[in-house]
Amino acid sequence: MADIVLSDMQTKAAGQVKSWYRGAVHGDFEKFYLAGYAGSGKTSILPYLIDHCGLNWQDVTFCAPTGKAAKVLTGKLQGMYNDKTVVAKTIHSQIYVPLRAKVEKLRDDILSLEKSIKDLNRAQETSGAFDPAEFQNRVSQMEGELRQLKTDFDDANRLAQKNGPSFVLNPESPVAKSKLIVVDEASMVGESLTDDLFAFGVPILAIGDPAQLPPVGDNPGLAIGNPDFFLSEIHRQAADNPIIRLSMDIREGKRLTPGTKMGDKVRIVRGRDDHWTENPDYDAQVLCGTHKTRWILTKRIRNMCGYEGAAPQEGEPLLVCKNSKKIPTLVNGSFVECITPPEDLYEGDASFTMKVRDETGIDYQMQVYQGTFEEHQKRQRDAHTAPKFQAFDAKRMDEILDFGWVITTHKSQGSQWDNVVVHDESGKFRDDADKWLYTAVTRAADELTVVV
Repeated sequence: MADIVLSDMQTKAAGQVKSWYRGAVHGDFEKFYLAGYAGSGKTSILPYLIDHCGLNWQDVTFCAPTGKAAKVLTGKLQGMYNDKTVVAKTIHSQIYVPLRAKVEKLRDDILSLEKSIKDLNRAQETSGAFDPAEFQNRVSQMEGELRQLKTDFDDANRLAQKNGPSFVLNPESPVAKSKLIVVDEASMVGESLTDDLFAFGVPILAIGDPAQLPPVGDNPGLAIGNPDFFLSEIHRQAADNPIIRLSMDIREGKRLTPGTKMGDKVRIVRGRDDHWTENPDYDAQVLCGTHKTRWILTKRIRNMCGYEGAAPQEGEPLLVCKNSKKIPTLVNGSFVECITPPEDLYEGDASFTMKVRDETGIDYQMQVYQGTFEEHQKRQRDAHTAPKFQAFDAKRMDEILDFGWVITTHKSQGSQWDNVVVHDESGKFRDDADKWLYTAVTRAADELTVVV
């Protein structure tokens, strides 16, 4: 474990987490919400919090809402523990199982139990191994279990055939045997996912930043209410980071001034002075606030890079817009690369076939919903050319991808890139304006350009 000197506040946090965990293992206060702004060291003290609870990292399930966030957390954990085997995964992959897999397991359990009943009957017939009353009681119990398994099988099989590939909570997940669940980027986790995490009855340490945006399309879950402990101090080393300094200014309500430079790698510029967004040699993730801006900037960047047509081309980055029902590693917010593009998008089609490569280097052939790419052509939401019901089915069953050159700040939550260009549209988000801009600028790890 990497050596760091805890501040007084961090030491106090570790003590409170320890006290909470002692009660949590006996069923009290199942969740502890540790909050802190960027630069407060809330993630860097994780090994010490776990140690204070009397645990090793092997006792803990580490997870995050998105694949990118899990990847970032994995890198930090491996560095802190100096161990490449410690891994964080998405919440989705940790606690859910494909419904079809559940159906198959129920079938196997039914066959196994039927065999056990036959073996028990055979043993009783040949040797009278059991007292008759005891034998009858055991058989009745097993037959009751068998009836319940068959009912569960019928229900699950009917649901699988009706809805196609989908996921259900996996009660036999390794999470159930963990002694602690650590959830990073907890501010992104909504009510429904939180309820499913609580179903395992394992204490949850939720780590989040209250200055970030709330979950999209759901009420806050893990990060609801006041934190159990708030790390309000920004470390001096972090405070010297110009990105952290800018995030502090934003939290304090200070306005961004065009022409401002904070060191060599943080700048605030007007649109006419933006030499970064459309520079094909500058490897940066571009963030904005609205779909209209995203469509406009994506078209300009694609043109600058020589990509033509409505369909994604070989080498283009693509954003996963919905958790895959068929490929658990493809979660909302993760990126893939187009490997084998479609010939073109044909008007009236609901989907097309293409091959992509995920962030781990694995290739997948998949059926992709066409409507999101048609939105770029017409610059309006739900601009599919397929008949209404065909589009509905494709959107429900197929993968939903989009161009990844420019993404909204809401989609960027939980992710981090070395270089980021932010097109400031915080004014469109009213009460959440400061949270929007704070979330956007803290996606940058090394270099940041804010276009105002």
